[in-house]
Amino acid sequence: MKHQLALFGLLAVAAPAAAKGLTIEDMLAMRRISDPAVSPDGKQVAFAVRDTDFDANRGRFDIWLAATDGGAARQLTTHLENDQAPEWSSDGSWIYFLSSRSGSSQVWRIRPSGGEAEAVTRLPADVGSFKLFHDGKHLVVAVEVWPDAKSIAESVKRDEERAKSKVKARVYDQLLFRHWDHWEDGKYSHLFVWTSPEAGGKADDARDLTPGLATDTPIQPFGGMDDVSISPDGKTVAFVARVAGRENAWHTNTDVFLVAADGKTRPVAITAANPAYDFGPAFSPDGKSLALRMMKRAGFEADRQRIAVYDLASKKLRVVTEGWDRSAGSILWNPDGKTIYTDTDHLGSHAVFAIDVASGNARVVVDKGTNTAPQLAGDRLVFARDTLRSPVELYTVKLEGGELRQITHLNDARVKAIAWGDYEQFSFKGAKGDAVYGYVIKPSGFSGGKAPVAFLIHGGPQGSFGDHFHYRWNPEVFAGTDRPATARRSPTRSTVTGAARPTRI
Repeated sequence: MKHQLALFGLLAVAAPAAAKGLTIEDMLAMRRISDPAVSPDGKQVAFAVRDTDFDANRGRFDIWLAATDGGAARQLTTHLENDQAPEWSSDGSWIYFLSSRSGSSQVWRIRPSGGEAEAVTRLPADVGSFKLFHDGKHLVVAVEVWPDAKSIAESVKRDEERAKSKVKARVYDQLLFRHWDHWEDGKYSHLFVWTSPEAGGKADDARDLTPGLATDTPIQPFGGMDDVSISPDGKTVAFVARVAGRENAWHTNTDVFLVAADGKTRPVAITAANPAYDFGPAFSPDGKSLALRMMKRAGFEADRQRIAVYDLASKKLRVVTEGWDRSAGSILWNPDGKTIYTDTDHLGSHAVFAIDVASGNARVVVDKGTNTAPQLAGDRLVFARDTLRSPVELYTVKLEGGELRQITHLNDARVKAIAWGDYEQFSFKGAKGDAVYGYVIKPSGFSGGKAPVAFLIHGGPQGSFGDHFHYRWNPEVFAGTDRPATARRSPTRSTVTGAARPTRI
């Protein structure tokens, strides 16, 4: 496979006192756009926006709407608690979203025209994430439960009993015992099918699709509902899980499973023959195929992610992009089933490509900057885009590519107020003669002269620095000149970044 490397370099020079570069406070003040979801008619896009509440020391999420033709964006929810992960009903009459406004995380919905939001689920445990069935009467929800509990209510009762126990010690006889910032507690994220009261279900109950399985779906710690797909007829749910028992901590093999939405069959792994990662299933528009992303190298986390298509009738899996030297990051089917859109690292940028399903041929739709989360909106794609000098905004482009159209402007005023360090891409010959691409970022207010260079280097193998507005490793902060005049005796800072041309390993 071929990878990309990235280098960030820092130039240290004196800068004019008037210049004010990007600061940590500026980054926190940016509105962070995520989870774009296009309406069924393609005319509107719902998305989540995170604002930082400095006084409360927390982020606050709300749902916004924008017209895909570039009309003004408007805020749809204003609750003090978090509203996020919007999803449209198939008729476009409702926007469903995840909210903590009831005191626990549940699914709510609101009309696109506004008004009061109403609760959909009232489950006794938090809903971690959800997906809506096409009929609007069912949801797939992810809930943390004890795997052998007969219901969510029984799992919650067990939690209450454990909380009353005087014994607070934790006993672990296998890894993992911790994921990043939280302890493993013996519970796992299971997928449940929730049925609306109008269809005979209960708002506080749901059916477990993976009963008894000691495994997380979505997988921890980075899994999301892009690892879950519902067939167009609503009869089948595809999901990703790692079922390795005591080897879960070091086992890189995940599989795509199929299970009947009515829960009457046990999940069946359709990628059991592949010993490496499988993820991101997506049913084709006609429901006859399932696309997925897969690695091939067992025990390795950074193999190339290929796109494969599984034929549900013949049960045969065909790798579509074996000859494409990029690593697919998402799957979006065109309605005709002939094209899949995906995003991927590409020569120091993160591009959107169109893949011909029959031949595997790939063509660039959008290449510069960091472009993710493509969604269809008629004859255009809506996607999230950011660069080293701009946080995420939403854009559209024609399916064949061409001129971009920005449709949100939530950070325009903040971006304009900053004296950014100018940047440009460069390249040099690296290991084995491969071309390495990088970016040099000058200090804001830079007017020339000599300067030492500091490098920020990220060579992967799972990712690289690039033309991206990062909230943890933002090189423009290093290039900022926000110090008071009395502190400017030391050289001011600036940045260089880089990404390497893919390299065969």
